[in-house]
Amino acid sequence: INPEDFNFLRSIEVVVMVILGGMGSILGVIIAAVILTILPELLRGVSEYRMII
Repeated sequence: INPEDFNFLRSIEVVVMVILGGMGSILGVIIAAVILTILPELLRGVSEYRMII
């Protein structure tokens, strides 16, 4: 782990996970983190349609 791994985009991702999951709910944050981590992998197959979606 080095400082370059935590750039501005990674910071925004963490903030979005907290906002979507709820600041007072640890379980909600975990669920939001899982969804936001898995979603790009699930949508990788339809990358040629990303402008339509």
